[in-house]
Amino acid sequence: MKPVSKLNKKYLFILIGIISLAFLGLKNIELQRKSIFTPDEYVFSLLSRQVALNPLDYNTVEFYETQKRLNTKINLYDYFKAPLYKHPPLLAYLLSLPQRFAPLQNRDINYFAFYLAFLIPFIVYRLALVIYNQRVAVLSFVFFIISPVFWLCSSRIWLASLLTLCTTLSLLFFVTEIKHKKYVFLCGLFLGFGILTKYPAFLLIPIYLIFAIIYAPELLKKPRLYFIFITAFIVFLPWLLWNLKVYGGFNIGSKPDSSTKIYIGAFLSLLKPQIIAALAITAFTLWIAAVNGHIAKIEQKIRKNKVFLYLLILLFISGIFFVKDIRRGFFESLCLHCLPPVSNAYPSIFRKEAWSFYLGQLLKMSPLFILSYGAVFNLRSKSKGDKLLLLCSFITLAFYILWGNYQSRYILSAVPALAILAARVFFWLWDAIGRIPNKLAQSWARSGLTSFLIYALVKTAIVDYRLTMALFGKGYFTYF
Repeated sequence: MKPVSKLNKKYLFILIGIISLAFLGLKNIELQRKSIFTPDEYVFSLLSRQVALNPLDYNTVEFYETQKRLNTKINLYDYFKAPLYKHPPLLAYLLSLPQRFAPLQNRDINYFAFYLAFLIPFIVYRLALVIYNQRVAVLSFVFFIISPVFWLCSSRIWLASLLTLCTTLSLLFFVTEIKHKKYVFLCGLFLGFGILTKYPAFLLIPIYLIFAIIYAPELLKKPRLYFIFITAFIVFLPWLLWNLKVYGGFNIGSKPDSSTKIYIGAFLSLLKPQIIAALAITAFTLWIAAVNGHIAKIEQKIRKNKVFLYLLILLFISGIFFVKDIRRGFFESLCLHCLPPVSNAYPSIFRKEAWSFYLGQLLKMSPLFILSYGAVFNLRSKSKGDKLLLLCSFITLAFYILWGNYQSRYILSAVPALAILAARVFFWLWDAIGRIPNKLAQSWARSGLTSFLIYALVKTAIVDYRLTMALFGKGYFTYF
C-alpha cells in the first residue's frame, strides 16, 4: 500500500478531530434527552454506588428486594439475589471512581460510561496503524465510530463497551509484541481486565494460540507468549478467590434452565477420564507438530493452492445467494429505503433466529460490512495481521452464534476487527483498480467504488439516527 505524505497526514488528523467533535456533540445531545434506562443500566448504576461505599458490597440483593416489593408477580433471575453478582466487577469499580467524590445520578454515570466507550475508536485507529498504514487506520476509525453497533452501545451503561476497550487494547499490544518485542505485559494486563469485565474475553486466549499455531509457530517457543496468559490469570485471580470464599467454588451465574446455554459445570461433568486422556494425547501431538512448524507449512500449501481460492469464491457466493439471512441482509443493504426494524421486545429478543442471523443483521445495519465479509479472501494473503483480525472476527461471532441469545451488544467486541478489515479491503480494491492500464476504465471503477463508500456511509448514518430516535421513545429496550 502507498505511504501517506506528511501534508495528507495533517489533513487526516484534522478529519479525525472533526469527526470526534461531531460524535461528542451528537452523543451529548442524545444523553441529555435520554430519560429511560434498561435494567442492566439500573443494576450497574446501583452496583457502582454500593462499591463506592463498600468495595465488598457487590451484589444485587437490594435491587431484587426492591423490585419484589414494587411488583410481587415480577420474574427475576436467581442471580439477582446471589451474594455476588454474576458478572466480574471491573465496570462497577470504574463507575464508582467519580462517586467517591460526589454521589452521581444515573445520567451522570451514563456520561462516565460513554467517555470510556469513546476511547475505543482511537484504539481501533492505532491498531490499524500498527498492522497496516495511515490510510487504513483513518478509514477504520470512521467505519467503527459510525457503526450502528457501537453507536447503540456507546449510549448505554453496558459491559460490552468496556469489554471491547480491554480486548482491543490487548490485541494492540499483542501485535506490537510480535512486531517490536515489547508491551507483552500490557497485552496480558488488558486481557485480564477484559476477563474481569466479562468472561467472553477468554476468547482471546484461543485466538492468540491458534494464531501462533497456524501463522507464527516461532511464538510457541518463546516464554513471552505464555507470560501473557500468566499475567491475565494473576489479574483475574482476586475474583476467582472471592468466588471460592463466598461459594466454595467458581460461580458463573448460570443454571441449565436459565438463558445461558453454555454451562461450564454441566459440561465438565460429562468428561470421563478416558475422554480427558484422549484429548490430552491429541493436544500434545498437535502441540509438537505446531512447535516444529508442521501445521504452518500445511497452511502455506493450502493458501497457495488455487483450489482454495475457488472454495473461498464458492463460499462467498453461496452465502449471498443460499443463506437466507445473509441474502436478505445483502440485498437490503443495497436499498436505501430498506431499514432494519428497531426491536423493543424484552427479554426474549431475537431468541429463535437461525445461526446466520448476526451475519445478516450486520449487513442490514450497514453496507460497510459487505467489505468486511470480502476480507475472507485475505485468507490467501501473506499478511499475518489479516489472519489475526479474521480469527478475532470468526471466533467471536462463532461463540455468540452458539450462545444463541442474539443482541447487538454481544458482538461489539468483533466490530473493531470487522471495521479494520473493511477499510483494508476498500484500499486493496482502490489500489487494484489503480493498476488497470486503461485510464478511463480506472476512473470509472474508482468512481463506482467511491460512490459505494458514500452510499454506505449515508445509509449507516440513517440507521444510527433511527437508533438514536428509538432511545427517546419506547425503544429504550432496543438491542438491534
